[in-house]
Formats: sequence, structure tokens, C-alpha cells
Amino acid sequence: MSHSRWKHNASGRTVRRRNKHSARFVRLFHWMLNTPAWKSLSGWAIAVYLELASCYNGVNNGDLHLSAREFIQGRQCSRQTATRAIAELVDRGFIEVTRDSGFNMKDRRRQARTFRLTVFFCDLTKSPASRAFTKWTPKSSSKKHFTAPPRGRHGLTGEAEEAFSSAFLP
Repeated sequence: MSHSRWKHNASGRTVRRRNKHSARFVRLFHWMLNTPAWKSLSGWAIAVYLELASCYNGVNNGDLHLSAREFIQGRQCSRQTATRAIAELVDRGFIEVTRDSGFNMKDRRRQARTFRLTVFFCDLTKSPASRAFTKWTPKSSSKKHFTAPPRGRHGLTGEAEEAFSSAFLP
């Protein structure tokens, strides 16, 4: 028996040999967890990322699929929340869509949207890890929006603030 890390599969492609005796795990890098993009994720978005990362086996990045309906099975989550969590991961740059889906796609068979994890090499397109989430910055609004008029220190306005200050403050 060969002790090489590589083997030929049934179609003749060279693939990495998997260790059948080790347990599967999800790899989360410390530097990734300390990025502003990761810290801004919602709890549902983190759960979606972990679900997608658990589907990754080392040679199928770019062919990972997870629909919102698939994700909500056995969870107390609505389909809209799951869809927003997936969109949040795409927006932050943790995952990228490799094949889109929908009713407007002209194909005879139903195909789910497929994703790639940007922290790893893409096995489908043979592109290196883009790590787009490291370039993400939170959107800052330079102008604050107030729903009520600004008030004084004690929640009072104008003459009432002056009367309160003179009566109770030294």
C-alpha cells in the first residue's frame, strides 16, 4: 500500500487521500475571528458559516450548497432569517456564490446555489483564497439621524433646562 497523500479516483483525477481514522472538524483561524467582519456577524450568520464549513471536506470548496430551507431544518429560525444570514456572509466576504440558482435560470434540472469559502483555495475554479472579509469595513454614517429634537443634559429644552440648572445644580 502506498503511503502517498495523493491517489487517483474513479474518474482518473488526482485527489488528496483522506485519513479515515481521524475525526472531522471545522477550521476557524484566530486571525479570522479577530477581523471586524467576523465580529459584526449575527448569530445566525455564524451558524450558517459553520454549517457550510462542516460540508467542506478539503477537496469540494466551490461546490458547497446550502439553501435557506435546508438550514432551517431542526432550528427555530424562519426562512427569511436564514436568507438574510446567507446574504450577510456574502456581503461581508466570507463566502462567494460560484453557481447561482433561481426560477430565471434556464436548466432542465433543479440546481441549488453553490458557494465557496473564501478562506480556502477554490477547488472548482482553481483560484487562490481571496479572503475578501479582511477588506470589509463597517459602513460609517457621517451624519447622525435624530428622530426627536436634541435635548439638554437632563432631557429638558430651553428655559426649562435653565430653570432646572439654577434650582438644583450648584
